[in-house]
Amino acid sequence: MSTNPTNAVAPYSPTRRLRSVIAAVTVCAFVLAGCGDGSSDVQATAATATPTPTAAGPVVLGKGLIADGVKLDTGGPAEFSVLVRTIPPGGTTGWHTHPGTETSIVTKGEVTVLRAGACKPVVYRVGDGVFVPAGTAHVARNDGAVPAEIVVTYLLKPGAPDRAPAPAAC
Repeated sequence: MSTNPTNAVAPYSPTRRLRSVIAAVTVCAFVLAGCGDGSSDVQATAATATPTPTAAGPVVLGKGLIADGVKLDTGGPAEFSVLVRTIPPGGTTGWHTHPGTETSIVTKGEVTVLRAGACKPVVYRVGDGVFVPAGTAHVARNDGAVPAEIVVTYLLKPGAPDRAPAPAAC
């Protein structure tokens, strides 16, 4: 059997990592799409990230548990976007909502999240998953000394904006 260099696995590069991140977050969003009723407050449970790549499969950036379940209905086709958001030390996202769900993984630093109806600050660290139901006013801030980075996936109706400003709820 001859070796074909064009089929060889390339070294783990930033491009491959980004593809893995997108795949992992997308799978997470679609798995969450069929769960629960979304009627109660959502609390995510932390899991430790596994940043070391292996030949056995993708890198797990983080996990979360949505104990109360999720109900998701876009009323038709859905569109998702994945982005990396960096919040500088002392920075904030400002209070806002999304017309669809947000599923995020903290990849650097830590963020403190406050949500309407659950104003107790919750700190999420590297590897923690964060889920925000559609229409829930919330803010993420970086109370740490280093930039925080989160990989965010939105699941929305096609053409809907990713976010809209909201008045402070806490």
